[in-house]
Amino acid sequence: METYPMSRDEKHYVAFIASPSDCKTERKAAAAAVRRVDHLIGRHLGHRLEPVGWETDSFPDTRRPQDVINELLDQADIVIFLFWHRFGSDAGKGKTGTEEEFYRSLDRRNSSRTPRILLYFKTVDPAAPPSGFKKSQYSSLKRFRSELEKANSVFYGVFSRTRDWAPQLEEALADELFRRWKGKPAVEPDEPGLLLVQYARNLRAELEGLEILGDDPKKTAGLRTEIDRLQRLYRSRYGRDLPENGK
Repeated sequence: METYPMSRDEKHYVAFIASPSDCKTERKAAAAAVRRVDHLIGRHLGHRLEPVGWETDSFPDTRRPQDVINELLDQADIVIFLFWHRFGSDAGKGKTGTEEEFYRSLDRRNSSRTPRILLYFKTVDPAAPPSGFKKSQYSSLKRFRSELEKANSVFYGVFSRTRDWAPQLEEALADELFRRWKGKPAVEPDEPGLLLVQYARNLRAELEGLEILGDDPKKTAGLRTEIDRLQRLYRSRYGRDLPENGK
């Protein structure tokens, strides 16, 4: 049985939480998940984890607001990105605030292997869109997600209910703390089959939502066809079926 000794020489890591304004509940849940993992695991490993966000940790200044936020972002060891139905507003350089934060973090990750990026999309129920839903915002968000999928270089998660997602985030944060404690690098997105598995998982989640609603049979059929195609591709490459649960 592996033991986790107490350490006086503590290491401290910052988990920055980034999202447009529609994810207030998810931001609170993310901060709570960070604190819970720190309390249950981090304090025993001597690898402490602190949640940071613009609303609690930035202060008035005479610079562009996003530059102030970026200063916090650049100190992060982990960045949690959350999207629901908004993509955000222009931060002054042709990108929304969260979009700028994402690509800034990705550039740093590609050059220095840090921060660990945890990217999540919350699904939108087409039969009951959330309050404040705007088609233009949602279209921009879908375009952003489509660009990430075409680039085939980002491993992201999808969820429909915040209370079901929070434990998943805790697992990801715990995994990162254990990796750092053991001196191992974070999982790379090009791990064999990882992106195919994630893409299939996202499609299955979308298909499940459509089947529950019982509408749009054309889109349902298209999703099934795409999942079957991924299954064949995965089997031909790796000699086994796609994992049903996306793990």
